[in-house]
Amino acid sequence: SPPPSSTAPAPPPLDSVPGSGGCHTEVMHGGNGCELPALPCNSLVSGYAMSADEARRMEACVKMLQKVVAEGLGHGWTVEKFGSVVNGFATKGSDLDVTVILDTCREESDGPPAVEQLRDRLQPFFHDHASFAVVQEIYGAKVPILKLRFEDRLDVDLSYQNLRAIRNTQLLKAYAALDPAVQELVIAVKYWARTKGVCGAAERNLSSYAFALMVIYYLQVGERLPCLPAAAFQEGGLGHADPAVRRQPDRFLNRAWQAPAFGLPVLMWRFFRFYALDFRWGHEVVSVRCGDRAGKEHTRFAQLPHRHQARLHIEDPFELDRNLHCVLGAEQEESLMHALREGAQRPPPAEAMLPEEHRGDMRVPLPSETFAAAPLAPWPPPPPA
Repeated sequence: SPPPSSTAPAPPPLDSVPGSGGCHTEVMHGGNGCELPALPCNSLVSGYAMSADEARRMEACVKMLQKVVAEGLGHGWTVEKFGSVVNGFATKGSDLDVTVILDTCREESDGPPAVEQLRDRLQPFFHDHASFAVVQEIYGAKVPILKLRFEDRLDVDLSYQNLRAIRNTQLLKAYAALDPAVQELVIAVKYWARTKGVCGAAERNLSSYAFALMVIYYLQVGERLPCLPAAAFQEGGLGHADPAVRRQPDRFLNRAWQAPAFGLPVLMWRFFRFYALDFRWGHEVVSVRCGDRAGKEHTRFAQLPHRHQARLHIEDPFELDRNLHCVLGAEQEESLMHALREGAQRPPPAEAMLPEEHRGDMRVPLPSETFAAAPLAPWPPPPPA
């Protein structure tokens, strides 16, 4: 076959292609790790996912960071990646999230100890480094962060003993490994959210992590995606080697879960329909830990803060006292609801009828009663590599 072109064509708009062709890759599990499948060869989101050049740059960055950490903290410390670059949900232009872990300590460390290590022992080594520039020092946050830029091309968030983030990453990676469709839908929704301007905690929008949880929750309650046990990824758990994680059956059909056959465009349209029309906004809680539909008054959410507010509620699967709507401004929440309603108003792709159980009286109106349907622009091309 002829060699691939040096300039890959832009992927088609995600809302105009009948399906993804059903090209799926088998996932192999082994040991305590989980091999993440490559995106399908004809994936509609391949042009939006992280490129091979970006992945190589990140690996070079981690190696350089390891040298700096060994010089600043001594031996016995490891630089570990987490977030979207590990769980398989990275898009073009994703930042690199890393944390410094002491090999002999598996305890979380934040606050003053983390600030001391980042500010006093590591930061001086980056100021005069040829490959790194210190962009910002955020020491007042719950998880202190040292923001760096590598080779003037890659943004890096460096934290200290951030074990919670590693556990979150492994749980989401396990969901991505269930079927390539999970990976595709999360990438597509994250890219959609960025182009709509409704993603990014710095602008008081939801984080990309929150959008990943929203996608997984929709797949759990709408497409019967199995609910993986979060406890398997706690300290001392077996992680991907846990039998409850390795072999997850469809809870209704008693077989390995497979993505619906109708493909990514329909899945995305159904995602929009679920959150725009079916989801009980202000009452229902997005909880991938539980994987079924329940209201905020349920005892399982007794630790969830601000649950009595009529807001979007997203539970962190490990920190049950963390509501991910904490960064979401009121105007930004309404913008998100408008964007979801726009997506739901697009003409449905072929064979995209909602199942009967998803209809009924659960429709919740937008806060503004003056919503007007506007012509929708086509999907933009993917960003340059």
